[in-house]
Amino acid sequence: MGMDKSTVYTLKELKELDAGSWFHPRFAGERLPELEEVLDLVRRRALLNIEIKSNVCEAHHPPDSIEKQVVELVRRKNVLTPVLISSFEWKILEDVASMEDAPAIAVISKYPAKGDNVKLCIRLKAFSRHPNCRELQCDQVKIMREEGLRVFPYSVDSPGEYQRMIQMDVDGIITSDLPLLSDLAQA
Repeated sequence: MGMDKSTVYTLKELKELDAGSWFHPRFAGERLPELEEVLDLVRRRALLNIEIKSNVCEAHHPPDSIEKQVVELVRRKNVLTPVLISSFEWKILEDVASMEDAPAIAVISKYPAKGDNVKLCIRLKAFSRHPNCRELQCDQVKIMREEGLRVFPYSVDSPGEYQRMIQMDVDGIITSDLPLLSDLAQA
């Protein structure tokens, strides 16, 4: 079964997909875990970044139903502290931030850290900002740090991008190529 962005899949269909062979043959046959399974697996051993995509909202559901479901699950599993809810959509983050005992939030952005987007992070009391690594400059890291924001750039998927982020002294990185960057970090 191929993945087509315009097709909607049931959870059962998604659970039948091979989620590992693209990464490495030894992971062939791995299945997609549900969020609850991931929370059980991680069990507070790592900071978990749960990104809520803007296109997950269905027309017949209340606008904040995904946010509520995620926060309630995180609360039920008692893992509020090592969890971060992130999104490109400020409205999703605003909904999460307004909930009682909500996990920390992170603003993902394609745009440089300046003006309104930094003010948004401050207003939402964001834990961190996740900028695109290709847009990130040292002066932006300084601006975010001055406002108490941690900086976790995303799409850090090459040795050159990794080295540039290390030189900027970011707080962490978001990558799709963990084996490559793990080897660099240990070198």
